[in-house]
Amino acid sequence: MDVYIYAPWIYQRGGAERVVIDLAKSLNAKKIFTSHFEPENTFDDFKSLNVVQVGYIPVVKNFVSLTVVSLKLIFQKLPIEKDSVLVVSTGGFGEFITFRNRVSRVACFCHTPLRAIHDEVFQKDYFRRRGLFFRFLFEFFRIPYVFFERLAFSNFDVVIANSLNTRSRLASAGLGDSVVVYPGVESVNAKPVFKNFFLAAGRFISYKNFELAIRSFIIFKERGGNKNFKLVLAGGLSDINNNYFSLLKRLARGRGDIIFVVNPSESRLKKLYSECFAFLFPALNEDFGIVPVEAMSFGKQVIALNEGGVKETVVNGVTGRLCAGDESFADAMINLRNSTKTFNECVKRAGAFSKTSFSEKIRKAVLT
Repeated sequence: MDVYIYAPWIYQRGGAERVVIDLAKSLNAKKIFTSHFEPENTFDDFKSLNVVQVGYIPVVKNFVSLTVVSLKLIFQKLPIEKDSVLVVSTGGFGEFITFRNRVSRVACFCHTPLRAIHDEVFQKDYFRRRGLFFRFLFEFFRIPYVFFERLAFSNFDVVIANSLNTRSRLASAGLGDSVVVYPGVESVNAKPVFKNFFLAAGRFISYKNFELAIRSFIIFKERGGNKNFKLVLAGGLSDINNNYFSLLKRLARGRGDIIFVVNPSESRLKKLYSECFAFLFPALNEDFGIVPVEAMSFGKQVIALNEGGVKETVVNGVTGRLCAGDESFADAMINLRNSTKTFNECVKRAGAFSKTSFSEKIRKAVLT
């Protein structure tokens, strides 16, 4: 049977987009369908895959777009045969495509159920940034969303979670059981190079919590951390997140030791990974978190918040440090020591999350 993949949005460079590429290659997908495609802003790999845009949905910004996206996906019909396999990549909303697309087998790769509804840590930060009135209005969206979300998940023959953390969220949300298949990273021929800068990488979006990295780095310097060290913040930036990026720039204002690298190329990002002293991962309760695994594949220890999927990837005290907040982040930055031994431990740990393992487990979960 032919395999098709559906992902609502493909317009940036992030972990979800990487997984869609790996799904397509692992399953030899005939087509990737999406309802929002910006090939110039995402990974070049999509150019060699058969990506087809069906309809159009906006990037979710407000209640109007939330409603528009939900309704459009519920009524969207894909040009696929009944005797086929459909794999839906979702972090919220993608599951709605199943209502009008019943085929022989329908699988879900879930990055997370919608975090604004199902993740308490995310909710706290999300509403803090928007105020009580926004939370009151959000309840009018949440009730019908949850109703249709549960109906949509009942259409799946199998649900695949990207981590135990996401599996737990799905169960708590009443969305059923799931199997865990961790995303994979490529092995790299890295060498133990440790230059005087910390790296934090990911999309410049609020729940990535880059401000914690900035605050911790400032504390690191105030407490006598190496005066020659710098902090490099590298990430993708889209218009929807300009306000958040402006906040980060204000926090770093006047500091020559904090450097922003916006929309870095793959080669630039790999160079930063290979040369940094250590990797900072301040994201809030991240679903899985592919970038810490990428950092470890380059032999770099990871300093992260002790929450979310990173607890499944970083071995505390061996391949990094899991911290409680700004103060412990700064302490870890001061006390961290790198060596050939830590380099090898990190590379070895990253090897447990290989693309080969991902492909094998995905084929088994989806096709059998």
